[in-house]
Amino acid sequence: GGALAVEGGGAERAQLLVVSPMRRTIQTAMLAFGPWLAARRAAGCPVPVVLAPDVQETGDVPCDCGAARVSNLPSCP
Repeated sequence: GGALAVEGGGAERAQLLVVSPMRRTIQTAMLAFGPWLAARRAAGCPVPVVLAPDVQETGDVPCDCGAARVSNLPSCP
């Protein structure tokens, strides 16, 4: 799972992780990169995670519609 997401391709040089603010993409990013982010933090090389609305899916289907950050906070760790 997560190891495959960051193998090769210069993962150790990554300086930023940009993720759509959609709840499911945040969850997927944490599943894929969570252990790697924790390891980088423990090694003294933390990688910031930025939520960028411009990279989210666009459409009027309910799964493609975001919610205000405040409404996401109670259900997100």
